[in-house]
Amino acid sequence: MEYLNDFRPDVKSSRIFATKKTGKLSRCYYNERLKRAVKKTDINKNITSHNLRHSTAVRLINEGINIITIKELLGHEDINTTATYLHSDINDIRRAVEVL
Repeated sequence: MEYLNDFRPDVKSSRIFATKKTGKLSRCYYNERLKRAVKKTDINKNITSHNLRHSTAVRLINEGINIITIKELLGHEDINTTATYLHSDINDIRRAVEVL
């Protein structure tokens, strides 16, 4: 609530995070801010919004969160887009066969 009351620009937008100019955050805006934040740390990796979305989705899947829930959280229109985050390795396949 502190962000909404004290820091968020006063714009007409249903989005929680918004800029004064557009009422939303663009990918470029977010990546630039993220790049600045990472630069202040000892992390020597190229971290982008896509990396964060991908790692978050994979983590949720690995924690057993329903793929439909993840689809909604990520704002995907098509479940097939979300399904790209489902990585199966040979051990997962073996365990599935053993269950059968």
